[in-house]
Amino acid sequence: MAPTGAPMQPLELRQPASPSDVTELRLPNGLLVRFLVLPASPDSGPARAGMRLTVPGGRAADLMEGRPGASEAMLLTLDGAGVGQWSREEVQLYRCLNSVSTELRSTADVLELDVHFAPSASSCRAALEWLHWALKEPKLDLSGFTDAQLRMKGNANAREKSLEGRAVQELLEGMYPSAPWLAEAHVQEVNRLTLGLAKRAGQSQLSSVDGLELDIAVCVAPRSGSAASLVQQHEGASAAEQTEEVSEMRRTLEREVGRCLGSLPAAPVGVARPAPPSPSASSRGFERRVHVPDKEARALVVIGGTAPGYWGCGDSVWQTTTRHQNFSWGPRAAEHPLYPARATELMAECLSTRLLGRVRDQLSLTYNCEIELTMYEGFPAGHFMCKVFSFPEKLHQAAAATMEVLRSPDWLPFTDREIEASKRVMAYREGRSRREDRSYWLGRLKPLPGSQGGSGLPPGDRPAEEDKLLESLGAEDVQLAWRAFGGLDDPFVVLATSGPPQVAAMLPPTAVVSRSDLPAAVAAERAAAAAAAPRAGGGASMSFLD
Repeated sequence: MAPTGAPMQPLELRQPASPSDVTELRLPNGLLVRFLVLPASPDSGPARAGMRLTVPGGRAADLMEGRPGASEAMLLTLDGAGVGQWSREEVQLYRCLNSVSTELRSTADVLELDVHFAPSASSCRAALEWLHWALKEPKLDLSGFTDAQLRMKGNANAREKSLEGRAVQELLEGMYPSAPWLAEAHVQEVNRLTLGLAKRAGQSQLSSVDGLELDIAVCVAPRSGSAASLVQQHEGASAAEQTEEVSEMRRTLEREVGRCLGSLPAAPVGVARPAPPSPSASSRGFERRVHVPDKEARALVVIGGTAPGYWGCGDSVWQTTTRHQNFSWGPRAAEHPLYPARATELMAECLSTRLLGRVRDQLSLTYNCEIELTMYEGFPAGHFMCKVFSFPEKLHQAAAATMEVLRSPDWLPFTDREIEASKRVMAYREGRSRREDRSYWLGRLKPLPGSQGGSGLPPGDRPAEEDKLLESLGAEDVQLAWRAFGGLDDPFVVLATSGPPQVAAMLPPTAVVSRSDLPAAVAAERAAAAAAAPRAGGGASMSFLD
């Protein structure tokens, strides 16, 4: 599957400051490539390798072009399709023989093509060759599209028949009525998809390398490592052996990337990808009821609200509300671009601990509860969802108790003991992901915004910077992050039940969650509208009263 054409020499943007630093390359066709090579260790994980191609567009591009779900159908079809002059069976055999596997997904604003391979030169070459032909000459046929559409129908049906999936879908659609692309496609939208729509989605998003970014992360093991465990291999290998393995793999990556991807077509002159639309949450909360027919009686309450984006700024409603409340992240956000995200994540972990202690352990109203925090990186928006599983006859009590916990920092500020316990939980979870998640490093190669070369920090290890920042956070930082949550005075609530029809009648007919008569978001909108309204008499104001 070797691509034809002479090898293309990449243009190096930044020389790594250390053997374990990120190397950035810009190919002549405009493709930006970043790769990181690390020695396998108990901290970085076992020997593994993977790459992620990030393509702007995603579900937002589908909505703008009037084809919801087309990007996901295109990716699922591409995953099992032939490329170039090779059939789908030949491609699958080639990938299997070279230990290459793929995970393709369509997110809110980007497409992510993850390609995992063995940490060897031959497997790396095979992965890059497949990626070359998948971008240059994919063969999307009707058989592959039919399989992809069936998979999408199955996922959509399972989501709509699931208690949690139905509740989350209802909450997202009500929270963002003008941004349906944040939620997954419905069965009716999947049924309207065609092979032509999938092909057009591929042509509009994968036809050129404009805006595409490729991240490659490799953990290499020493060749002389005959020890039984990863710890013994890491301790037995000398520093010179580890450095030589890392340098050799880096040279291989640079050579193969230029050879396989340098001949891809460049972006047309004067043609730019459209920016994704910015979602805006509703300024008014709601309380909705959902019932899923089932044999078993279960109940779930989902409470949501707005949150800042990954870089500290939320949508237009969030910005208007925080401006009205004189909220600011302070000087630490200007010093470190990751400060808002890490402080908000730590605050969400502290709230999860309070939920478990109060709603589950003290009141026995739930058997499982969690807070899911979504902070988008590509556009200023974010939200949180608090899911509490309960029993139908106790669901209204669980919802009221959950809302009380979410509002509790207003009269019961976070303590240092809570924060230190949450830090240990986050550190344990981070270490487990670093060891077990094979896509862990792929999401941590992008530079931080704010300075030369794209990074606001000196070259170094981003996870180490995240750990250092997490350790420096205190009670004031976490309390400040809680103030960045929106909608706590007027939340988005979905009460979901499953079982026979009489189960839904167990819920009280009135609202179970208290809310403000004049929420902060509504007050901020009225104040902004009053300030923008023109004054009577052409803008001049006169007062005859002393």
